Amino acid sequence: MPAPVVASVSKDSIAHTLGIEPGHRVLAMNDQPLRDILDYRFHSSSDEVKLHVVDGEGRESLFIVEKDAGEPLGMEFNEVIFDQIAVCSNHCSFCFIDALPSGMRPSLYLKDDDYRLSFLYGNFVTLTNLTKEDWQRIHQMRISPLYVSVHTTDHPLRQRMLGSDSEESIIAQLQRLAAWGITVHVQIVLVPGVNDGVVLDNTLEQLSPFYPHVQSVGVVPVGTTRHRQRPVVQAKTHDAQSVLRQLARWQETARARWGQRWVYPGDEWYPLSGFSYPPCRTYDDFPQLENGVGMASLFREELKTTLLREIAQTNRDYVIVTGMLAAPLLQEAARALTTSAGQVRVLPVANRMFGSMVTTAGLLGGEDVLAALKSCQEGETAVLPNVMLNEETFLDDMTLRELRTESPIPVEVIPARAEALVKRIGAGGNRK
Repeated sequence: MPAPVVASVSKDSIAHTLGIEPGHRVLAMNDQPLRDILDYRFHSSSDEVKLHVVDGEGRESLFIVEKDAGEPLGMEFNEVIFDQIAVCSNHCSFCFIDALPSGMRPSLYLKDDDYRLSFLYGNFVTLTNLTKEDWQRIHQMRISPLYVSVHTTDHPLRQRMLGSDSEESIIAQLQRLAAWGITVHVQIVLVPGVNDGVVLDNTLEQLSPFYPHVQSVGVVPVGTTRHRQRPVVQAKTHDAQSVLRQLARWQETARARWGQRWVYPGDEWYPLSGFSYPPCRTYDDFPQLENGVGMASLFREELKTTLLREIAQTNRDYVIVTGMLAAPLLQEAARALTTSAGQVRVLPVANRMFGSMVTTAGLLGGEDVLAALKSCQEGETAVLPNVMLNEETFLDDMTLRELRTESPIPVEVIPARAEALVKRIGAGGNRK
């Protein structure tokens, strides 16, 4: 197992006092090799830590550290997984990664199904690849919450949907986690004609006894691209309307029973259905916001609140760049921010890389953004949400620097929040 490399050391920390520097490797803590950041946090929380490190010259040092329980050692690492990320062993018929075009950077094709990344980052996992040791560790370290892709509680159907031969049912696994006090947030990717309708009702019926251990259920539509080899049925307007009505009934039942709505539709259902986005209160405390559940409603509420608080009258022309899905929502912001001295407009970008059925801003490639920007006029400034980029690189490996070099107008990147948009345009407009 590779030893994790120290990336940075906090000044005046315990590690700094011991002489540990970036580039040193941690061979063991309390005589145990570190598999991931969870092991590091677990062992470093003790009031006595045995620390075995090696420097860049191969010189090993062994320290016995006595400290207050919970006091940090002061080391940071570039990675959170020190051994290997657990990959997905399933063959889901609707897997989005299988629908990616060829020739993209290798990391995009990694199908992680690692319970550690689920806990640390909210990645959804299927639980089908867990070993006995994995289950023991979840129990012993109380790794909670976990984010689990359930899709259906019908075991044979779930096996078919996942392309899995896992013998243990998801119900049995949820029972185990509930007995250990582990909280779970569930995702259901809904495929028309497969796990919707009565099947969805049955799934929610079988999940509901697990509340509050199953804390929330997010229901999102299946996604695809033009590169998928095996077609997947996409939801139509009537499907979306049916799903929203069905989930509204479940929300009413859950709210009457537990005081919260428990099951939440993904944002994509609303523009597809033609229904308006609901108010923020329907998402309770937004338990699946990072899963795209409630982002649109939160944006609208934040926009209204920020406009009441901020003076954001621009005297410059701005172009808000986004995907097709968020364009109508951002039109509201553009209208509110436009003045007689400065125009604010929305530039929806069609996704040519993945196909027109992919409409979110976070899945746009730099080439598609650049092609759209070439229609802009001198004097305008483009504003891009940071969800389009990963370390200043788009999905198609175009860098932000390359985009700025080739763009006919200036390009700024801001957080994908209404407050950031209002402040950026307002600040830009107040510069003379």
